[in-house]
Amino acid sequence: MSTFADRLRQMAARQRRATRYPESVDDQASQAREAEESGYESRRGEDLQEALLRNVCAELESDEAFMNRMRSTGDTWINVRNRIEQLLPDLVVNTAERAHQLVSSAMNELFGKNGWKTESRPQKKNPERSVTWIVLVEPGDE
Repeated sequence: MSTFADRLRQMAARQRRATRYPESVDDQASQAREAEESGYESRRGEDLQEALLRNVCAELESDEAFMNRMRSTGDTWINVRNRIEQLLPDLVVNTAERAHQLVSSAMNELFGKNGWKTESRPQKKNPERSVTWIVLVEPGDE
């Protein structure tokens, strides 16, 4: 049974094997143009993003404490982002930014596009500052 990180490594290895190493600057430009025209580069990025999202959502959904907290009180955006960051494989570069990018998509997958919202609430330690919370939408609150 392979782990998610193993599957990502295998995907990267297949992509490296599929890529011809250019011999000259002209070959590099030609290869870049072909990739752009075929949409290969954007598809590869989307494939990785989708794989990360599926894995993160599966992990969050199986985390009873997280799901119970979201269903009862919600949680701060930063706490959700930090939890997602913990779930990303070690080989992901810039995990904080990637986790931030995944928050909305993960909430949409877990609770539906209209099933959650953000609220600005006073910070506990400093009530003059506000913190963004993610809370689930009650039926009729939309």
